[in-house]
Amino acid sequence: MNYNIIKAAVCAILCCAIIACEKDVKPEPINPDELRVLTIAELKDFNEGELTAKVTIPAVVMSKSEVLGTTMFTIQDGYESRDGILINHKSTHSYQAGDNILIDIDGCQLSKDDSFCTITIPNDKSVTKSNSTTAPYGAVIIDNTRLQSGNFQSMYVGLSGYEVIEEQISESVGKTLKFINKDSDTIRVITPSTASFAGEIVPELSGTIKGIALYQDGEYVIAPQNISDFAQLTEKRFKVEGDNQAILVWSGGPSLDSFVSEASTNEAEGAISLDADGTQPANCFVVDKPGTYSFYAKNPLGEYPAGIPEDTQIYIDVQEVGGNTVVGYVDPVSKKILWTWHIWTSTVSLEDMSLTRKTTATDNDQTVTRSIVMLDRLLGAVNTTPGTVGPHGLYYQWGRKDPIIGVGVIGQFSSTEDESETEIGGAATASSSINKTYVEDWYFDDGDEETKTHQGASAYPTRYISNNSNNPSADDITWAAVANPCPYGYHIPNSDESKAIWGVNASLNYGGMELVYHADGTTEGMDTETHLGFVLKDLDIWFPNNGNRARKAGRMLNLGRQHHYWCNYLNASGASGYAARIRSNQINPGAAINRGNACNIRCVKDYKEE
Repeated sequence: MNYNIIKAAVCAILCCAIIACEKDVKPEPINPDELRVLTIAELKDFNEGELTAKVTIPAVVMSKSEVLGTTMFTIQDGYESRDGILINHKSTHSYQAGDNILIDIDGCQLSKDDSFCTITIPNDKSVTKSNSTTAPYGAVIIDNTRLQSGNFQSMYVGLSGYEVIEEQISESVGKTLKFINKDSDTIRVITPSTASFAGEIVPELSGTIKGIALYQDGEYVIAPQNISDFAQLTEKRFKVEGDNQAILVWSGGPSLDSFVSEASTNEAEGAISLDADGTQPANCFVVDKPGTYSFYAKNPLGEYPAGIPEDTQIYIDVQEVGGNTVVGYVDPVSKKILWTWHIWTSTVSLEDMSLTRKTTATDNDQTVTRSIVMLDRLLGAVNTTPGTVGPHGLYYQWGRKDPIIGVGVIGQFSSTEDESETEIGGAATASSSINKTYVEDWYFDDGDEETKTHQGASAYPTRYISNNSNNPSADDITWAAVANPCPYGYHIPNSDESKAIWGVNASLNYGGMELVYHADGTTEGMDTETHLGFVLKDLDIWFPNNGNRARKAGRMLNLGRQHHYWCNYLNASGASGYAARIRSNQINPGAAINRGNACNIRCVKDYKEE
């Protein structure tokens, strides 16, 4: 009997145990079928109203409570779907960026405002926080167009190529900021003044701005979550007008393109600096190989001309050498040229075209030995072969830095000094591509509309650097350094330097020079007009009979008959500049020529004490 009682008791205990186990054991979670919501993207497709799907959404909190407040936060789901949504918690929460959570959407409210979605959570029971915290997903880099599509709402994004507007450079982060890109697209960047980093000053540079993409007052805004969201604003500021401020004023010869750096992303990779990082500014740069080059938009004094922002760089793409181009920087509002630079694409480097000339001359009954470093060709010359017709250099008015294209054929036509024209050759061959949108105020001229040859009969095709009349000013006694047309380290020769080139004294119309044309040094059959120029003995340099371009109607004077290059001084009235003039077997190292006429230039190297 006792045995039966014990047996019955054991069976009862076991039955109770079994019953108890059956009550405590829960079924394993069943994977939801395809109709159930698994991702934020699928959730957004639901109709507005109360949600009844009995599933949980795993996500990571992307925002800080100090930025969005204690009742709002954003979440983003896994890398695969990479979507985000705004959460309205309805009560104070303690969730921070990086918290892993599960949201039970059953009983939550889904609202949409122009497809901008928000989940309102009724109570804390709807959210389960994991003990683990991970770094929020990295920002998705997008552009303004993709942002406005609404596909990145409540997500952590980065907008590249933006900078704060000029007026807010010194503002603090803790206020509404206006950022802009080079296409003038704007975005509001909003940080509450209560954020711990609100007192930081907004970076004044350009780059990538990061934060949560939110929909506010009918537009998408960016809400940075910490100061590191501004950390990638490290590039140079850019112009936001949209237009490229660097333009080609004119081009004569092989193709050359230019553009100005608007942001670091526009900088040409591997570009070669022409001015040693801004330490060798000039109005003229020599390029002897195809490639991409850059220079700071400074004048020869190392200053940025009025209207050109500091650190502006101009980039040029030289596709072929053997020509000349003038690049200009244009004011974005007035569209007027603020400064120009001459790009001389030569087949020879500046160093290789520089040579030392040593001469002996008699000045005031004393023998003087002179030494000078000069270029073996005229400024802008493409051709230096003796006896050939051209082009052999650009033309300049006295005191002006901007070159004028002459003619392609030296023997094309000639005239006497009274400016009556005598045609001695065929059709003109010199031509150039002129940017007529900008040349009017800068006083370039393309000549006759039919020939487009730059030596047509248009009235007063060029004017003075400092006044618009045909009457020169006597104020500038020497060629201003800021208007120096030569490359860095070179200048227009003064009187002594001009005489040093020729080895002559101070007397005018010095005769008896031994000119040679033939390579062997003989003068048999030598005729400077027939051969269109000459070579000076012991100086293997071609001096073409380039003449000069008249201030009236743009005619070429003495082309094929005389050689001219400017010197760096004026006569007493200031109406005429002095030029070395060579004709037949005579040289005048200082002949007065109206400064409105255009002559060639032979640059000499700056003298340095050793």
